[in-house]
Amino acid sequence: MYNILIVDDEKELRETSAELLRMEGYEVVCAADGDDAQAKSGDKNFDLALIDLVLPGRMNGLDIISNLRSKSSNTYII
Repeated sequence: MYNILIVDDEKELRETSAELLRMEGYEVVCAADGDDAQAKSGDKNFDLALIDLVLPGRMNGLDIISNLRSKSSNTYII
């Protein structure tokens, strides 16, 4: 099963995307901002990450991408 991370501060977009992907059989982790993404991802590796670059809080999308890349260079990032 593929693991997907969705990070977006727009709740409707985040939840709709996650629902559609889950219906197709993917495991999806959602986060509303960078801190939430970091907390929820832990040591988990993702096959795909859908990341909004402009986020509220301390971390932006580029920070999240850096963190993901430090864990795994195999994650596709959109």
